[in-house]
Amino acid sequence: MLDGALCGVVHLPVKDSLAPDELSMDRLVFSGYYGFDNAGDEAILEATIEGLKRHLPHAQLVVLSADPTVTTKRYGVEAVDRGSLRAVWREVRRATLLVSGGGSLIQDVTSRASPFYYLGVLQLARWARTPYVVYNQGIGPLRGNCAAAWTARLFRGAALVTVRDGQSADWLKERGARAAEVLPDCALALPQPDPDRAEQALAAEGLSSDGRRLGFVLRPWAGVEELIARLGAVARRAYRELGLGSVIFPFQPGADRPLAERLAEAIGASARVVAGSYRPSELAALTGACDVVVSMRLHGLVFAVSHARPVVGLTYDPKIEVFLEAIAAGPGCPLTASEEELWQALEAARNRGCTQDLAGLAAKLRKQAERNFEVLAGLAGQGGC
Repeated sequence: MLDGALCGVVHLPVKDSLAPDELSMDRLVFSGYYGFDNAGDEAILEATIEGLKRHLPHAQLVVLSADPTVTTKRYGVEAVDRGSLRAVWREVRRATLLVSGGGSLIQDVTSRASPFYYLGVLQLARWARTPYVVYNQGIGPLRGNCAAAWTARLFRGAALVTVRDGQSADWLKERGARAAEVLPDCALALPQPDPDRAEQALAAEGLSSDGRRLGFVLRPWAGVEELIARLGAVARRAYRELGLGSVIFPFQPGADRPLAERLAEAIGASARVVAGSYRPSELAALTGACDVVVSMRLHGLVFAVSHARPVVGLTYDPKIEVFLEAIAAGPGCPLTASEEELWQALEAARNRGCTQDLAGLAAKLRKQAERNFEVLAGLAGQGGC
């Protein structure tokens, strides 16, 4: 692993030792949770690539990926193995700008090693004297003092810091890091897929374009197994009383599909698990074809809101609560919520869908999210200075 290898790095050559043909203007290298088949992080990547095509069309984009072949094929950009110290070091040295993010990279809840990998890549940039950007990140939770101190120190050296919520900005401010601009999750600006492609995806999943659906997005977490039975009861009631069939989305198939299948079994014949492999923009369109979306994963909520759909957030992580507050979607439901509490949250979401201007909210958020690409392209166009 790269984070382990960093401990033994000494006397690394810096940018000045590169041959002239290895240096390229506007060569941006992206460090994030890319290539792991996680729909949320892939949505961040797809939105950013498409956004930079609009604002910085001649830039060379390189992604540090767990699966470089798939990343290159899917997005048409260069990609290298994020686990290879040699490859990462070479790309960091060649870059005119290293972009760290977006997403929840600097947190040690899902993995205690996670923040050290991403901070390690930033440290490489410092050694190489390559300017770096902290881009559209959500900071924390961070339980380790070492990770918190290293985060503050490295973020102080960033050429630009943008975060996706005020809590992250406050956390950095309290620790003397560079002032951060708060911008919405850049996945809110995902490109809309071709309507014909969206119809084909619906048909491939056996879903009619005029059907009424209740969407679910779960992820592994303590308490989810017990929650499945209660969600199943709510979904069956929604089918009986409201005519809503259920569609379950595995946003990271390797981790989520077993849960999705267990929820489908708990619901019964009115449930379907999405089976195909889709680009994030296509998966967002499928999510947006639901009447209401109930989601643990942040980007299940993001995809639904970007398509003007009401949501119920299942609050396993502070980032869910922060997002729900930002879009005035009411309080979320903890994983311990009762069947009746879940039903009431579903009814409240349906009422918001009737009374709020969700299309206007989606357009507003999309416009705000576009600034992520504008500020990044503006800095890159100045050589990262």
